[in-house]
Amino acid sequence: MLNWSEIEPLIEQKLKTIFNNDDYHNLSIYERRKKIYDYLCDTLEFDEEELYNQNKDIKKEIMDVLNNNKGICNSISYVYKILLEKVNVYSLVLFCKDEDDMHTILLVDNGNGTLSFDDISIGIYSKKVSGVGISIEERFDYDLEDAKDMNQGIRKIDNNNNYLELPSESVNYFMGKKDESYKNVKPKNVKEEDSFAELAWLIESQKKQSIIVR
Repeated sequence: MLNWSEIEPLIEQKLKTIFNNDDYHNLSIYERRKKIYDYLCDTLEFDEEELYNQNKDIKKEIMDVLNNNKGICNSISYVYKILLEKVNVYSLVLFCKDEDDMHTILLVDNGNGTLSFDDISIGIYSKKVSGVGISIEERFDYDLEDAKDMNQGIRKIDNNNNYLELPSESVNYFMGKKDESYKNVKPKNVKEEDSFAELAWLIESQKKQSIIVR
């Protein structure tokens, strides 16, 4: 477990850079989310060497994201979640199969009672593989239909589930974060103890609706 007193100043510094010291309250939930997503895609690199490391250490991986601007799907996603939470945007970490590989993505609040997917790590990875049909924008704010088109979440992780949720308290544990501030930003219609199937009806891409909710 990391020490939150060491992690929090690094998170705060990134937020100051992202929002240029402006008051994020002047932005919609969707706009805050997009600014953080774009910043991470611009500044981080996908760490393929760590991806194939047989002795992974989540503490090192998180610190690599914060200090060295590199990471893999889970560490990047955890940092993304905490950055979102700091500006009052709720998200939930999910595990799924991206084609045949285990992968980590987020289900993020749109600010209007719906949620949609962000695949921040593949967005970052797409910078390395231009020309193969993966883009930063398509991995932001997408729905289940889009995910199927990407061959994501169509294969079961176990006998019953295509997606598995990682409770916010587990991410807090990795970060050494002992408060439950995520509960203050969690939409009332979201229950982390519910199965993914019970959350799926809330998933709606705002890009498709051409709506940014304030």
